[in-house]
Amino acid sequence: MEKNKIKIIKGGRNLISLNVLLIDNGSDTLNDYLALLSNHKVEIISFRDISTCDFEKYQLIILSDGHSLNVSENFSEINLIRNISIPMIGICYGFQILCFTYGAKIIKLSKKSEGLVEIISDVNHMIFQDKNNFIVSEKHQFAIRNIPAELFCLAHSKDGCEIVEVRGKKQFGFQFHPENNNSQDEGRKIFNNLIKYIVGL
Repeated sequence: MEKNKIKIIKGGRNLISLNVLLIDNGSDTLNDYLALLSNHKVEIISFRDISTCDFEKYQLIILSDGHSLNVSENFSEINLIRNISIPMIGICYGFQILCFTYGAKIIKLSKKSEGLVEIISDVNHMIFQDKNNFIVSEKHQFAIRNIPAELFCLAHSKDGCEIVEVRGKKQFGFQFHPENNNSQDEGRKIFNNLIKYIVGL
């Protein structure tokens, strides 16, 4: 496949196939990410190897969840977020470092958020398909509540912002875990709608 050409697989339905780089921040659920991205060609690298990576061959970068470093100390990922033009999605820890990079403050919750949680859309965006409320999977103890000017909050929960978009860039973040495969969880549907939005379908 050509380096920057998006592949559409023809079948019962059109499936998007991208060259995806998954940056592992110490996730325990890499197999779940591979299942989430099963239509795509995925390569995984550690956050420690960012400086040696050839990013030009990828069409999407995903920053995983994990507990690798305090977000304020993950300089290689912060620099990548600031300087890369390739579309990017941050998940959980990846969401938090994306928000931190653009000036958001991260607060520690008094109690860990875990399990199925309701989120509410704040805007009429195509990733929501005219629906306002969703059930998603959470597992985090930090949250983003004050959104700086460079970010746009697309959905929230009782704990804070759940989906962000960086203004003027194709960079997005999910506080929840779309890689979790729960029959009641609508996170994967939102994730797949976001992929379509990113590629312009």
